[in-house]
Amino acid sequence: MLKEKKHSGFTILELFIALAVFSLVFLVVAPSAHNIIKRHRLIAEMNKTSSFIRYARYSAISLANTVTICPSSNFIHCQKSWKDGLIVFIDSNYNKQLDHTERLLASESFFSRFHKIKGANRPIVFYENGTNSTPATIIICPQSNESIYAKAVVVSLQGRVRLSIDSNKDGIDETSGNNNIDCQAI
Repeated sequence: MLKEKKHSGFTILELFIALAVFSLVFLVVAPSAHNIIKRHRLIAEMNKTSSFIRYARYSAISLANTVTICPSSNFIHCQKSWKDGLIVFIDSNYNKQLDHTERLLASESFFSRFHKIKGANRPIVFYENGTNSTPATIIICPQSNESIYAKAVVVSLQGRVRLSIDSNKDGIDETSGNNNIDCQAI
């Protein structure tokens, strides 16, 4: 007596149907995943910038000294472009520059190819009571200039740091003056 062998597996038709279903799911999910990743990269950049500003304010209060945070690509001299990196340092002579006698508290380099960052053309200075020399706004936009993904970090004269929100529910965050963030202007 010969035993019949039972074959198990998929037919070519079943494989094609599974491939078609997988392709459709991928086409629907991929654009959404890209937008989620873009949004979360900007939020992470905003949180990192906000953390550095809050650290500068905390350091000014806890060390009872003037602390400056400014953009810098060489981690020595303050510059105007916020895209390269930033430094936080004790500014005991109030010249808004890191001198060889002053202590560097923190530094961070931004090498993001995904974002554009624009801030005040001057350093942000925190005094020993936590107040700020002048209000400042740092705007973070995607390279694609889509304002719906734009975020901002706002520093008040009292030294308080807040993150931008979409208060008028139009899909675009606003700065301190309730103006929509415009990535085209960066």
